[in-house]
Amino acid sequence: MKEKIGEFQKYTLEDKVFFDSLAKKYNLDQDSEHLIIKKEGKEIMIPKWRVIPLEKGKADIEEFIQKNLSGQNEEK
Repeated sequence: MKEKIGEFQKYTLEDKVFFDSLAKKYNLDQDSEHLIIKKEGKEIMIPKWRVIPLEKGKADIEEFIQKNLSGQNEEK
């Protein structure tokens, strides 16, 4: 997902397009490392990883976003 340039990590163009499209689709804010869900006065910071590790397995990032937006996510 990231390529290393010198001492810095950089997302590939494909990664940037992917995360920008998720932010637009779900109306999320973002910083360089996170997609941000603003809900009920709180911010949920989701790392820009395609697969999110959970206590019980893993979840695709889009599935993880959907669960957080619907309030069904048990992993906080």
